[in-house]
Amino acid sequence: MKTFLQQHESNIHGVLSGPDRMRFRGTQRSLSYAEGFFKYLNFLGILLISFKAFVDGTARKLKRSTERLAKQTPVGRVVYLSGNRDKQEVIEELIKQHSIPENCSGLIAVLSCVENCSSFELHKNAQTKKLEVTSAFRKCLHYYLYVRDPQLGLLHIRIMTWFPLAVQICLNGREWLARQLDAAKISYRRLDNTFEWVSDFAAAQKLFDRQLQTDWPALLSGLLAKYHPEFITLKKDWQLFDYYWTAEQTEWATDVSFGSAEALRGLYRRLVRHATENLSSVDVLRFLQQSLTKSGQIHGKFMGEITTETRRRTEGVRVKHRLGLNSLKMYDKFGVVLRIEVTIHDAYGLKVYRPKASDPDGKRYWQPLRRGVADLYRRCELSQRANELYLDALSVVEVPETLESLVTPVSKSRQEKGRCYRGLNLLSTEDRDLLKAINRGEYVIIGFRNRDLREAMFGKEPQQESEKKNRVVK
Repeated sequence: MKTFLQQHESNIHGVLSGPDRMRFRGTQRSLSYAEGFFKYLNFLGILLISFKAFVDGTARKLKRSTERLAKQTPVGRVVYLSGNRDKQEVIEELIKQHSIPENCSGLIAVLSCVENCSSFELHKNAQTKKLEVTSAFRKCLHYYLYVRDPQLGLLHIRIMTWFPLAVQICLNGREWLARQLDAAKISYRRLDNTFEWVSDFAAAQKLFDRQLQTDWPALLSGLLAKYHPEFITLKKDWQLFDYYWTAEQTEWATDVSFGSAEALRGLYRRLVRHATENLSSVDVLRFLQQSLTKSGQIHGKFMGEITTETRRRTEGVRVKHRLGLNSLKMYDKFGVVLRIEVTIHDAYGLKVYRPKASDPDGKRYWQPLRRGVADLYRRCELSQRANELYLDALSVVEVPETLESLVTPVSKSRQEKGRCYRGLNLLSTEDRDLLKAINRGEYVIIGFRNRDLREAMFGKEPQQESEKKNRVVK
């Protein structure tokens, strides 16, 4: 990474590395499987014959409480979505439609839609002839609470209305950083979720790093309690525990801000070509911290698929290397920011140096990376390392130079022994014709005279009338 930045130092404003979009999932671990849910029903004294009445009743209570909450928003109601409409676009439309100002904080809208989920159903066992709870994929109503938080910016909370009542919270590190910069009175120019320019990149990076010191369970549980307090009350009535939070998907981006679009445009074309033609599957595995053989090759037992694709988006041209559910991307965001972004959804193959869960004070070992927020710091370290390795791989791409920049130094005039000699302008048509004439093959052996060059460039000079008469007299 340092090599790449040094190569283009004169064209770079600064660099920012930190979380982009992060999606957290809150689960009731004791209810996440059929046997656990069955024990929960026994604990509450609910018979299996009353299963449907119980889960329908909890869903109705949650719906009523959420609808009351939606009436207090600027939109004033729950907006139901059908089909595959983009929720972010819907929120932007509602903000414009209801003239919700930027400084309006709190809950701004509630959306609802029916989506697939992992839940439970009641079935009769054919062998035992008894009812039993089984895990099943089904559809149920979900609520999306869109919030403009004073500290974190725009985020949303997704609540499942059917057991096991899973919760998702999706926030953006760039939104959070913008609030931090405003509080620190550091000026910046922002394009969507990208910072084109910051008056103090070093101070901004320190604020970014401070996000990783967050007590994530307290923050996420606090957001849920703050923006849907009735749900917390209902959760206590149903005698449920606090949520266990996992990092379901994280995006970590390194933004290299260039001084102008011209400085990045020529370079980016070469970077795209290098990334698509020269970076191999072995390189992608190495970037994403996956193990290789001692000779640096892919293990024979590797059964995954590695793909590379290029696509033009609104923000710019995107190169994406995909390994399973994880990916590594490169953008020219809005033509002025080179973004390297790693997305981790599946932590398989990633390691963290920690003690065993059964012995938290014991000796440390290299253990598989957990999805829980306890290992989020390590996930961020690995993501940053992936971005650095990718930029190192891009540093072999030569700095693009125009023909003008190459020929200008040799086109300058020179002074020697008090006499000035004009330089040859290689971009000039006349000087190019002169060099073409000098390069003619017949001059290699016998050389050339000034008259020869005149004839080669302009043709033979017309004979004077006096010369013609003299030739006739002779």
